[in-house]
Amino acid sequence: SADASSIDLNIDAGTLYLDVSENRVGIGTSSPEKRLHITDSTQTNQTIRFGNPSATPYGEINYNSSGFEHLYITVKGTTTGYGSIVFNTGGTPSEAMRIDASGNLLVGLTSTSGIATGTTADNGIYLDGPNGAVVVQSNANKNLYMSKATGYSDPDFISFKVAGSTVGSIDIHSGVIQFGQGN
Repeated sequence: SADASSIDLNIDAGTLYLDVSENRVGIGTSSPEKRLHITDSTQTNQTIRFGNPSATPYGEINYNSSGFEHLYITVKGTTTGYGSIVFNTGGTPSEAMRIDASGNLLVGLTSTSGIATGTTADNGIYLDGPNGAVVVQSNANKNLYMSKATGYSDPDFISFKVAGSTVGSIDIHSGVIQFGQGN
């Protein structure tokens, strides 16, 4: 009898391929280059889905290389406000950043609740995508640090623009903060 641990497995001409000598699995390829290699001849359906195939919630990672070459990460929640993409980091992973279901980017925060109004003492940065606002909050020290590289001589720190034209600025001249008007 054959030893199944030393025989490659090829189902439906590369639909599913197990390369036992390299410990690799190919889906859509009989030459997997990585531990898990997914390919599709149309280059539009290279998707991994997590969850029930016929229901929500679910999560997907999709690579589409048919012209735009995008990696899509999709989270479909079942309730309004659910469906965040969360990034955890550290030796004991904890949340470092999230994109919430409303399109807000939160760094160091898990919720926007109370941040914009200052009614919470949480530290973090919140980019309010739908409203185009940036909120920086700290319960200690300085809220916002701005720095330029050594040798950079342009005094402009912040420029305010409307339709691409400068309408105002905040500059530093000889240690003095100046507020300027546009052209």
